[in-house]
Amino acid sequence: LAPECLNSLYKLQRLVLVDVRLESLQLQINNLTKLQDLKVGTNCIQSMTLPSFMSTFKDFSLLDLHANNISIIRMDHTAVLREIGRNMTLILSRNPLIHIEPGAFKDVILRELHLLAAFIS
Repeated sequence: LAPECLNSLYKLQRLVLVDVRLESLQLQINNLTKLQDLKVGTNCIQSMTLPSFMSTFKDFSLLDLHANNISIIRMDHTAVLREIGRNMTLILSRNPLIHIEPGAFKDVILRELHLLAAFIS
């Protein structure tokens, strides 16, 4: 994706970038303040760290990261989720999780957490 190619879609509520070989969540989508759902499953993402500007997305409620390459979740990876501070759904199913740092989800408010087939052992 070209940098900022999606930024003119100001009223976009759902962005689906499934199976497009994304390697990071550091997308240049800072103008998509109406975004509610971000579906980025079946990619090559290794960290669930969201860009800091997403903490201002008032209606953001779904982050779908299924079937990526996330193996470790640390406190700093969930910082933006803590700032969002509202009930969200987080889908981490089918990631090869081997470690979740104690406190990584402290003060993260989740409505649903999907971890189906998410752990190596």
